[in-house]
Amino acid sequence: MPPFQACVRDTDVLGVMCSYNAYNGVPTCASEYLLQTVLRDFWNMTDEAHWVTSDCDAVANIYTDHYYTKDGPTAAAAALNAGTDYDCGNTYAQYLPVKLAMIPSMAL
Repeated sequence: MPPFQACVRDTDVLGVMCSYNAYNGVPTCASEYLLQTVLRDFWNMTDEAHWVTSDCDAVANIYTDHYYTKDGPTAAAAALNAGTDYDCGNTYAQYLPVKLAMIPSMAL
């Protein structure tokens, strides 16, 4: 991934967009390997000003097109836990409150 490394690490971009496709069978917006290991750990994208946004509706595609998760709340949680900070779509807004309400200490 040298071209991506040059764009992200060597120019110190502030934001990266995860896409609709999958890498090694994992949708990119749900990939802890890409978003945490590569971007944040290896390429040092760790400043609070750095962020990852999804392509529009790519978080929804985690379950609607890739069938990687069973439903919307699980797809939203997978993307957020992997390191997708912002959702260009409505999956976070629609489903994260549902997922958080299922955790007793996080009930709204």
